[in-house]
Amino acid sequence: MMEYTDRHQRYLFGLVSEKSVLYTEMVTTNALVHCEPDVHRFLESDFHRPNPLVLQLGGSDPVQMHRASTIAKIFGYSEININCGCPSDKVAGKGCFGAALMMEPQMVVDISRASGEAFGKVPTIKCRIGVNDEATYANLHSFITRVSEGALVTHFVVHARAAILGVKFSPHDNRTIPPLKYEYVYRLVQDFPHLMFTINGEVQGYKDTLEHLAQGVHGVMVGRACVKTPFFWRNIDSRVYGVDDPGLTRREILDRYGDYATAIEAVQGRKARRALMKPLLGLFVGEPLGKVFRARMDDLIKNENRPMKQVFLEAAEVLTSDTLDALDLDPAAA
Repeated sequence: MMEYTDRHQRYLFGLVSEKSVLYTEMVTTNALVHCEPDVHRFLESDFHRPNPLVLQLGGSDPVQMHRASTIAKIFGYSEININCGCPSDKVAGKGCFGAALMMEPQMVVDISRASGEAFGKVPTIKCRIGVNDEATYANLHSFITRVSEGALVTHFVVHARAAILGVKFSPHDNRTIPPLKYEYVYRLVQDFPHLMFTINGEVQGYKDTLEHLAQGVHGVMVGRACVKTPFFWRNIDSRVYGVDDPGLTRREILDRYGDYATAIEAVQGRKARRALMKPLLGLFVGEPLGKVFRARMDDLIKNENRPMKQVFLEAAEVLTSDTLDALDLDPAAA
């Protein structure tokens, strides 16, 4: 979810759900260690939000992982997740980390130990079910065994597809072409009852989420579906966590996010405007005049003297009250 689950997207989703665990984009340890004087731009967040916030790190050097985890602890993240699943050639190929680490379980043990020592808490691991033709359940079982026993990792987030490396496969290809094998993750739950497993891959709605949970997994990671239609998930706190939802209408979300965006622009300047607008592109997807709202927002943002909140609220004037104020749409069947 590079260039999507940034600080602004997470703030918006924090208005929709106060219980969901939010993950950062993957940040490389190399970037943190070698840009330490300017490290705030990688780790900036809003820790006053109630959501637990996990920093996802990418790297294969235990020394850098130790230093990056030390920095993360200073900033206040609740947890570190080490990425062993990204199939991008820049990461898994030239970078020799991400999904490539699944072929080097001892390296995963080493960087996990380094992170845990620095952070004071054992990291979680995000991985695929395997790599290329080696993506068998036996190999996945072996990887989980090696890492859990060697580094005391107890929580794995598993994207239920293989990663295809070394061929001309784009990140999009890698999240659509290899078949989903949810049954592998369900088997892990049975075979490792002392560990926790979160499932990931093509989760589109509440129905998918609840069906996975019914199979015994301990969590469900949702990516693009939350970015594309954030308001759809407004009942996730009540339906999954059993607590009251924040209960904000789209109008109220725009108002609060507008205050946030205006404050960020006051600090970061005009360069932040497009990034601040991006999370709102999915707020009215599928709604009447939603496309008109997005086009209007895109036009208004060009006037750099117009505050961000004003941009959002003026763009929303094209929408109906039913769209802006409704909370009674029932997503139960989705």
